[in-house]
Amino acid sequence: MDFRFILYTDTTSPLNMKLIDKYRDILKEKLVINSLITREKCIYELSGMDFVINQNNINAEQKTSKLIDYMITGRPIFEFTQDSFDGNEFLKFLKEPNKNIDKIKNMYIKELVKYDAKNVTNSFLRLIKWFFGLHLLFGCYAFFVDRKS
Repeated sequence: MDFRFILYTDTTSPLNMKLIDKYRDILKEKLVINSLITREKCIYELSGMDFVINQNNINAEQKTSKLIDYMITGRPIFEFTQDSFDGNEFLKFLKEPNKNIDKIKNMYIKELVKYDAKNVTNSFLRLIKWFFGLHLLFGCYAFFVDRKS
């Protein structure tokens, strides 16, 4: 099969490169390794790909932030979790990668809407109103900043 697997990663990280070296030996010129780029440039670059691959978190409640970027590209997305990769599903996906475009547009539209700048701003404003409502009710407040994280 004629393909190129294009990867954007921290090429200055010895750990990343050690993990990649094994696959570089197997895939040779089919594995294209690029340094990290800005989010905007990454979305642009990914929008020209045939499809993108997302490894989901094991915890189904969490979505990776890059999944939001993948949805913005409008490209087909092959998703899997590290403990549930199905090679047959991947081969089926390769035969019809555009089959899940409707899934992307329909299933994730609610996710994308949540991260729209207007919605994020409105959520923040609601939080501020709630916070100052407590201040008016109780007359004092405090912030705790966890500087360890």
